[in-house]
Amino acid sequence: MALSIFSETLSADDITRATGLDPTDAWSVGDEWTRPGRKPSRRTFTRWTLCPEGDRPGEFEDKLTRLLDLTQEAAPRIRALADTDSCDVSVTVGYRGYAEQMWGVPIVRKDLSRLAALGAGLDIDLYAGGPALAEVP
Repeated sequence: MALSIFSETLSADDITRATGLDPTDAWSVGDEWTRPGRKPSRRTFTRWTLCPEGDRPGEFEDKLTRLLDLTQEAAPRIRALADTDSCDVSVTVGYRGYAEQMWGVPIVRKDLSRLAALGAGLDIDLYAGGPALAEVP
């Protein structure tokens, strides 16, 4: 579960100053990077990410609540960035489970309101593994 802010014009340092939060990962437009097997190139956009729990497993609703708790004081500043044409704000979820054991994605009303206060979209990436579902007659 991560809060990400994307921009083609602001740097990661600009976003850090604007939010008052330190990212767990960030790069800025123009930064050099190399993809395996390719020549070095430059980033075409900034991505600023706050992922306080990393890849540790946990319940969706608990991770969302903790992320929103961490960003609550900064919510007006994050919303100000989201309301500009220069930033896109989203909460991203990487949801991994077995094909026959994918649970729901519950969001309580309070957390839904806090998510809206950030001006953030919600991006849920589903990754199902394990055995295929049995055919339904």
